Amino acid sequence: GDAWLAARCDMGLAVVADQRGNYPEAEQRFRSVLTRCEEGSHMARAAQQGLLSVLKMTGRYDEAFACAWRAFRQAGRDPGQRIDALVQLSELCRR
Repeated sequence: GDAWLAARCDMGLAVVADQRGNYPEAEQRFRSVLTRCEEGSHMARAAQQGLLSVLKMTGRYDEAFACAWRAFRQAGRDPGQRIDALVQLSELCRR
């Protein structure tokens, strides 16, 4: 429906903002996607990863760690996603 379409639009605009270094806008749009999507859905996981990237780039490591932990929890039984989340967590632990 409309919420899904709005989330897709926000996801695209978040990626563009992130690529351009506009981290405040990227963060706002990734968070918007997370409020519109079902937790654990493909789009929510992608928004979680995007938000994690923004938080790391802006030096907000405590928030990034919490975000990476949520990504790990949302990965469910998917081994690839679990490994990706664990790599993110381990990188954050080194900071």
